[in-house]
Amino acid sequence: MKKLAATLATFALIAFPQSAIANGFVTNTAGTKIFIFTGLSPDQSIPIKIVGWPRDKAAVPNACGLTVVAPSTGATILQIATASSMINVASLPVQTVPTCSAGVLAEPRTANFKTSTGSVVLVGQAAGSIRIIQDITRNIKSNGCGIARLSPPKQTFAGNWWLEGTSFIVGGQTLYSDDLLGTPEQSICKTVGGQKVKYVPLNPAS
Repeated sequence: MKKLAATLATFALIAFPQSAIANGFVTNTAGTKIFIFTGLSPDQSIPIKIVGWPRDKAAVPNACGLTVVAPSTGATILQIATASSMINVASLPVQTVPTCSAGVLAEPRTANFKTSTGSVVLVGQAAGSIRIIQDITRNIKSNGCGIARLSPPKQTFAGNWWLEGTSFIVGGQTLYSDDLLGTPEQSICKTVGGQKVKYVPLNPAS
């Protein structure tokens, strides 16, 4: 009993509710922002739709100056950020990629365009890092307390503005990254009496 009292003096004890509503927040782990989702079904692989998820890659134009950017599997490209501009994919015309022979295109292309298969073609883009903003569905694994973590992808493009405006649809709830910022929670999942419970430190270390 004394041991339990000492434990409760340090932690708030929360039994995992079976009908919890999904919630989320952002915390810092070793200098990296990590998205944390709570209130999920426990011990499940859960699909999460992410609108505005970034993927950084190197732009490598071909001999004719075209850079073909393909979406990730099952994803839709929404925007592409380059060092000089933000490209809204929805406004681009749909065209085919002409063949390139000895540095000459079979048909002229003077402006960026997209293909019928979802790729985006940048015309005259210099080699360098670009950021692809996508609508994508991924799976996250919840623990016994219905808590799941989502790490951001590796970043090579300058700036962290991608955190703004990103939305997550998970567990029937839509969560916005702008609302999650600045609401950290330090939680630990434990088994007590055969039941999974979530401990939240009352005074977590900063």
